[in-house]
Amino acid sequence: MPVDSGVAFVIVQHLDPTRQSSMPEILSRLTKMPVHASTDGMRVEPNSIYLNPPDKDIGIKDGALYFQEIEQPRGIHLPIDFFLRSLAKDKGPDAICIILSGTGSDGTLGLKAIKAEAGTVFVQDLESAKYDGMPRSAIETGLADFVLRPEQMPDRLIDFIKHYEANGSQISDVIEKATEPVLQIFAILQNKTGHDFSKYKQSTINRRLQRRMSVNGLADLADYVQLLKSNEAEVKALLKELLISVTSFFRDPEAFVSLKEKLKELIRKTRDGEVRVWVAGSATGEEPYSIAIIISECLDELDKHLLVNIYATDIDSDALSIARAGVYPANITGDVTPGRIKQFFTKENKGFRVNKAIRETVVFAIQDFIKDPPFSKMDLICCLGEQS
Repeated sequence: MPVDSGVAFVIVQHLDPTRQSSMPEILSRLTKMPVHASTDGMRVEPNSIYLNPPDKDIGIKDGALYFQEIEQPRGIHLPIDFFLRSLAKDKGPDAICIILSGTGSDGTLGLKAIKAEAGTVFVQDLESAKYDGMPRSAIETGLADFVLRPEQMPDRLIDFIKHYEANGSQISDVIEKATEPVLQIFAILQNKTGHDFSKYKQSTINRRLQRRMSVNGLADLADYVQLLKSNEAEVKALLKELLISVTSFFRDPEAFVSLKEKLKELIRKTRDGEVRVWVAGSATGEEPYSIAIIISECLDELDKHLLVNIYATDIDSDALSIARAGVYPANITGDVTPGRIKQFFTKENKGFRVNKAIRETVVFAIQDFIKDPPFSKMDLICCLGEQS
């Protein structure tokens, strides 16, 4: 990278907490950018490099780095997921995640958080990676914007940033005026996919178009319209971009603690032998499975036996396929307690599958809020909304 790109780099490695890393000295010989061993509260400045400490998790908030004690020193430690999730919250669409060679699946949940906030994902291609576990897991999400050899990344990164910054104000102005190119994009999407995005939140459309144009190196919305007309793959990529609703197991833990207490009240009062739940916008299934797990816990704790029917819907057929399979990467242990992993999941290959008893309580189906009728006579309706 050139020394004046305007980018700040935070490098997060898997480190032995008992040994001092030699990375500061190594990098200092290879770049003229200043290389910092991070300290708690250090401000992040452009054209600088920051390295994670070996014995703490590192995050970012309000443009400053912070340290946190490692929660599972003897279990699976996921420092990359921890940092990327904090980066997604702090920088939103300005966040860029780069997943390089490494073992395991650390970084996969973090990159999903980055994409949920309209950030950008670079991944090292598998042939150039000495250890392909992390890049393979990242690529398998289908969310990578660029899959490249490391030596190809600087030029693409600089080009992306140049277009991203230039496209921001231009796209915002065009969308606000609802000019012809925007109407054409909505028409193409509806014609090709059957989905009407014309009533979607303006800020979401703005960010997603800005990103797709920047990924393709385009600076004019009319040129992007022509690309959509001639390139079926780009239509699918834009659709996927607009549908991104990244979730996780027990997202917002405090809300799930409160929900569990409400569900206990509901179950105590239930007289017809059935609990019916609708999870609208279920994405890849983590939310309906989380609800199924806490309902199962409630029934055990109250010693009650009820039929549980959870209807989980979304318009993203790819996401629903993942949900139906119920297989998730090993790093869900960062969100699911060891007790719940043991009781409700089965170890499978390099990840975990939701147990059959829980999967059978959830029915996944395609549903479009705009044109399909809602489910009725529900005891609970949940809808996962976009955070930003």
